[in-house]
Amino acid sequence: MTWDPASLLVDVPTERAAACALISVPECREDIFRMLESDDFTDRMARTLFVQVKLMTRAGLKVDMPSVLAALDAAKRGGEVDRHEMSWLCDPAQAVSNAMSYASYVRESGLKRRILRRLDDWRSRVHSMHAGDLLGEIERFASESLDDVTDDVRISGFADVLSTIPDVAWLWDGWLPRGFLTVLASAPGEGKSALALEIVRRVVAGGAWPDGAPASPGGTVLYVDTEAAGAILRRRVAEWGIPTEGLKVFAACGPGATLAEMSLDEPRDWGRLYRGVMEMRPSLVVIDSLSGAHAREESSSGIRVLLLRFARLARDSGAAFLVVHHLRKRSPSEPDAVTLDRLRGSGALAQLARSVWAVDRPDPADPRRRLAQVKNNLSEKPAPIGFTIGPTGLAFTEAPSEPRDKRKGERAAEFLRAVLQPGRQLATDILAQGKAGGISESWLHTVAKSIGVVKERDPGDGKFYWRLADGEEMGGANSADTVEEVPVVEPLAPQKPS
Repeated sequence: MTWDPASLLVDVPTERAAACALISVPECREDIFRMLESDDFTDRMARTLFVQVKLMTRAGLKVDMPSVLAALDAAKRGGEVDRHEMSWLCDPAQAVSNAMSYASYVRESGLKRRILRRLDDWRSRVHSMHAGDLLGEIERFASESLDDVTDDVRISGFADVLSTIPDVAWLWDGWLPRGFLTVLASAPGEGKSALALEIVRRVVAGGAWPDGAPASPGGTVLYVDTEAAGAILRRRVAEWGIPTEGLKVFAACGPGATLAEMSLDEPRDWGRLYRGVMEMRPSLVVIDSLSGAHAREESSSGIRVLLLRFARLARDSGAAFLVVHHLRKRSPSEPDAVTLDRLRGSGALAQLARSVWAVDRPDPADPRRRLAQVKNNLSEKPAPIGFTIGPTGLAFTEAPSEPRDKRKGERAAEFLRAVLQPGRQLATDILAQGKAGGISESWLHTVAKSIGVVKERDPGDGKFYWRLADGEEMGGANSADTVEEVPVVEPLAPQKPS
């Protein structure tokens, strides 16, 4: 059996959404007819609907769901469509922009399939063709294809599209926006999954949000576990008393069904998520976690595609999307507080998420974690919140902060030992790196003296260098905790004689 690479460019849910938009969004009908042909559809149901609606439109007949189904039944083609799926895909509230984006995606996929198949055709005939004839075919095909991709966007007055752009709405005011992607990140073991589940509890059961604002009960949540953590989820739901009526999951079919394993970069599982969200229209979708949802390198372009799909599905469904993710390890030159640069993997996370939460424990001696927002494109950032994890869930408190000695002594000593571990370094470079990480020059001088850093001038170039004293390479016995805060500033260049 010959493998057809064009078969990968198939997205059945999007094809069906585009075809049903012809019924539910009549103002887009002619634009979609200009964009698409029946051959752009690989799915039988989508192609059948497209052809039928086009025939009825050209004949001047009324086009709505009952009339389309009646016409298909009369033509003995009613069995080619799923009426239940049509009932929720033909959504009268569907935005015009969504309908056009579906159609644009279908057309682009169809064009890519045609390109791949033409390439196969040229490869099979290249030995029997003159080079000029081959280039001529390629040029004609490229010219025709460019015409196909330049007519789906037009310049319009902003007032014409204003009504199709929804206002920003919040599930949790200032923290969790509806219709957008939110990322919750922390280092392993800091409680990000526990926090996500506590947010689930507030959506389903109501009460109060972590900042004390009232939370309305009765919301629905689709929880997508991608880390095979069903046993942990089951225990927490039971022990924390989370109502299960509004909590939905993907389950494997058959007797003894358990949580289904979901790989959201696979077309089949992505289709399940898409259909489930669009049919269910939940208040919140939780993906726990991003790293378990795919099999790609986290810095790859494929992750950007997956994140963009999450963002678009959030927009189209109106659901809040909360994606759990990991932080990379902090380097000594970075500040203690979490920044966007600490998000592990693709930069698309910081770009596509409109709200980014970070959980850390600034004081190891304090059991409280700190929830802070490190990005918010939609409102002012709210104040950080503290929390502890107990046997019945999370308790929210005032946010903890770094202890004074950690902010000053320990952090500066940790930075100096890491920077000087390979050997002596130019003093000006060390001070510049420290400043970039939020450590003052005077404090670096103070801590350097306390841990025995040797400062010496090279007679060759006349510059000052720092190095660890013998025996300090693996960390000295002196502690920066006991350093008095007395700035010590030493010259970095020879002084001119008086």
